[in-house]
Amino acid sequence: MMQPSPALTQASQRQSRTVRELGLACCAYLLTFSGAVLAWLQHAGLPLDSGVLAICALPPLAGLALWTLDASDARQYSLHMATAMMALPIALMFWAGSLNVEPAQAPPAAPTLDAQQLFDGAETVADTDLRAGGIQRLRTGRFADGSELRLSRFADAAAARNYLAMLSQAMPNEPFTDAGRQGLRLRGNGIGAVEIVYERHGADLLELRAADRSGLLARLAAQRVPLPQEDAAAAPAEPVPAWPFFTAMTVAHGLAFVALIAWAGSHTTRVPALQGAAVATPDELRARLLSLGAFDFTEIDVDGAPALRIDASPGKRRTHHITLHIDAGSGTVRVHEKLGVDGDAPMDAAEASLRGPGDELFDVARPAAQKVWSSTLQATMVEPSRLAAVPLQLQHRHAALPADYAARLDGEGVLTALCAVVTRSGWHWQPRLFGRRI
Repeated sequence: MMQPSPALTQASQRQSRTVRELGLACCAYLLTFSGAVLAWLQHAGLPLDSGVLAICALPPLAGLALWTLDASDARQYSLHMATAMMALPIALMFWAGSLNVEPAQAPPAAPTLDAQQLFDGAETVADTDLRAGGIQRLRTGRFADGSELRLSRFADAAAARNYLAMLSQAMPNEPFTDAGRQGLRLRGNGIGAVEIVYERHGADLLELRAADRSGLLARLAAQRVPLPQEDAAAAPAEPVPAWPFFTAMTVAHGLAFVALIAWAGSHTTRVPALQGAAVATPDELRARLLSLGAFDFTEIDVDGAPALRIDASPGKRRTHHITLHIDAGSGTVRVHEKLGVDGDAPMDAAEASLRGPGDELFDVARPAAQKVWSSTLQATMVEPSRLAAVPLQLQHRHAALPADYAARLDGEGVLTALCAVVTRSGWHWQPRLFGRRI
């Protein structure tokens, strides 16, 4: 069996390495994006249970699974990674946006009264468990003078306020303002010959029973019960606004995808000079390219820089222009491609659908196009096996291809033949998506 040439092996290994690096960049981005969504959900108050963590872990895990696939078909591998990077964050944002994130509950109010000090000196103290009824603590104490204190501690001030309002509606009462205090005094025949006063101290509701008003004030002073203070009504918890986060993430995702395409368009399509090839001078390389008589060359000048433009168009309504600029300073030939369609019939069903990768998930009912107009900038990933198979003969200022071979070349074939001339002349081949169109 014929062994692959060292040049082919070198080119294949380099291409595999560059597309793997593209895959790692996509995986790192998916991990970063998922982490940002997870951090926002936590900030918004959503409990991070195992289900939420698993869904946020899916994009980076899916990207990692794609990264481990065979990269021998570099174009298909790159398409899969780029599609995953584009689509998975969008799906994750749709999921995060569908969640009903409740505002975080305010922490329980700190106790206002000291339950230990409040019952100092009591003859009997009893605690009752009424947590099922919403009262966190219920303590009752009886003193030697016959007075009684009862402390009811609620979850928050609002609960205590509501309970006191219910009592005021159920029983006759009047304000209790003796000695500057603020409370509620029950009155009427139904309570007997005792004075009953309620005071609310935040989330604590204090009930005091004594034989008369002087006994009430004496007991409050003996237990050092502070004057009730009007507490400010707690502002209702507001949900964290979602639109700033989703707007920022959408913009960031778009910019990141454009940056990835720009970087990958140069990184994964670069073809280094053939190892061991004699380096031609810029004039020799230019002469070799122009000597390919089967190709339609035009010498042009763009912004003062000389360049070569090759017309590899397959027809009048479909154009394929390849522009080469010889950069002597870096030993690189910069390559720009532009494809255009001017009202031609679709070549296949994929072109007629006018859909990009993933569009069929969102727009299944779009009708097929009858005519197509488009203008596309692209950076072609040259296949190492096809590059190694170009039957090129190089001389000092001349390059030759068999006539029958050159006549069969399509646009990509012309590009591959030009890449063979450049790299076998000791120069690097560097496609570009952006920058000056030269």
